[in-house]
Amino acid sequence: MKSRIVIDARMVDPVGHGIGNYVQDLAVGLKTMNLPYEPVFLVNTVNRHMPCFEGHACETVEAAFLSLKELTSLPRVLKMLKADLYHSPSFSSLWSSPCPHTVTIHDLNHLRFGGLAKKVYYRVLLKRFAIRAEIITTVSDFSKKEISRWLKGCAKEIRVVMNSIHLPGVNAANAAQTLKKRQLVADGFFFALANDKPHKNQAMLIEAYTLYRKNTESPWPLVLPKVYGPAVEGVITTGPLSPEELSQLMHTCGAFLFPSIYEGFGRPPVEAAMSGARVLVSDIEPHREGLEGVPEVKFINATDENAWALAMTSAMNAAIKKPSRGSMQHLAEKYRLHQLAEAMHEVYLDCLNLK
Repeated sequence: MKSRIVIDARMVDPVGHGIGNYVQDLAVGLKTMNLPYEPVFLVNTVNRHMPCFEGHACETVEAAFLSLKELTSLPRVLKMLKADLYHSPSFSSLWSSPCPHTVTIHDLNHLRFGGLAKKVYYRVLLKRFAIRAEIITTVSDFSKKEISRWLKGCAKEIRVVMNSIHLPGVNAANAAQTLKKRQLVADGFFFALANDKPHKNQAMLIEAYTLYRKNTESPWPLVLPKVYGPAVEGVITTGPLSPEELSQLMHTCGAFLFPSIYEGFGRPPVEAAMSGARVLVSDIEPHREGLEGVPEVKFINATDENAWALAMTSAMNAAIKKPSRGSMQHLAEKYRLHQLAEAMHEVYLDCLNLK
């Protein structure tokens, strides 16, 4: 009988977000492989029938992701499924696991910027869970160094497993309809995904945009899903975006802005560059790492609003170039769809001693 690997997928939702996308890509990639083990995904009633899980064994779990209930219910589920290995692809942790486990820690964001509850969760529950893991995986060399320092050499092994990134095709007619609905012109607006989390740096971006607008004739609008504060002249808010709308705006914007102070990887600017958009991004190590080999990207001091305002002017005047075909192809190969599943497959084999 094949070994059974149980993978937590309760955080996946149709709207899409970083960790959820990671798990979806893992599920899709594993479908294409001849596996000596059986993957079983833990799902919920909302995401169970998503296309990424078709063809996989799934177990519906009532306990919500990151709820107190999961601390007792997940071990029972793992025992019931006779799991040989448990993979938590997020910081969701168990005080005690009935089988060996591996965990993916994408970053230590909550230790730096989280509230007291999240800091305690990391320091007490996640740290214990990570130290006991057969292998810890993470998404960048930057995060690997941070995690290693945090665990002070107590981890058995930390391994980098990069994201897979694949972009949905963009239908030109549908994209034109989206632009018309938002009263936008292709290649004539800035697009950003900064939210209200402190490290996403939206307040600085708004100040920089206001400065750019003050000093620019016929300025471009700035498109954001939401502004966390008073309305700002020239800023268009969209509300929640579907994956299709998000891709359409990335493909048609004049420039994509991503001013984060901290990231473990930084998926959106890579997606934007793969879409062919001009990319203005904060000059932090994970962005340099993720966008290595794309010389057209403009890196900017994350806290210098004047530099951001000047960069917006440069993008508007086409002084900042769009990624070349070569740069886009480089990223497509670096983050190809199946490399995540292939790398995690090696992790699973090592954890189960199946090599």
